[in-house]
Amino acid sequence: MHIHKFTLIELLVTLSIIALLTGILLPAMAKARERSRKTVCLGNLHQIGLALNMYLQDNRFIMPYCTMRPSNPPNGEKNFPGIAAVLKPYAGNTGIFLCPGDVDKKWFAMEGSSYEWMSEFMINGQNVDEKTFVIFEFKKFIMMDYDNFHGQSGKLESKNYLYLNARATGKPELPQ
Repeated sequence: MHIHKFTLIELLVTLSIIALLTGILLPAMAKARERSRKTVCLGNLHQIGLALNMYLQDNRFIMPYCTMRPSNPPNGEKNFPGIAAVLKPYAGNTGIFLCPGDVDKKWFAMEGSSYEWMSEFMINGQNVDEKTFVIFEFKKFIMMDYDNFHGQSGKLESKNYLYLNARATGKPELPQ
């Protein structure tokens, strides 16, 4: 029986090929992981939108009074709950309020949600048209990621956005 021993050159060539393949595959896997996080986030926002729609049906299509930042409410929102607390009975799973891009759970731990309620758009207590799901005669997003979880700072595509009709998108539509 003959045993073949590898030479140092053969071993180094094999390790070089493995290192090269790893270097090629890792960036592709990182991009795929980020696309997966963004897709799960969009699904979470869609589920939150469906929970909000159930809330609206139970409350005569009047938007809830929520603060955009439960940990530090803006003026006029001191006693308002966060959107996660309001929608908890409708959501079924509070995990939908955690964006997978919020990897250290900073915002989720601080605010109870990785998604910001856009009370600055004056949506609290507003009547919603039950057929078109429109407030103020134009469509505007009502929630978005608290931070740039899905890309570089300053780019609109770095956050996901939720509209009243439960549609979630990776880029906001500007009102016409």
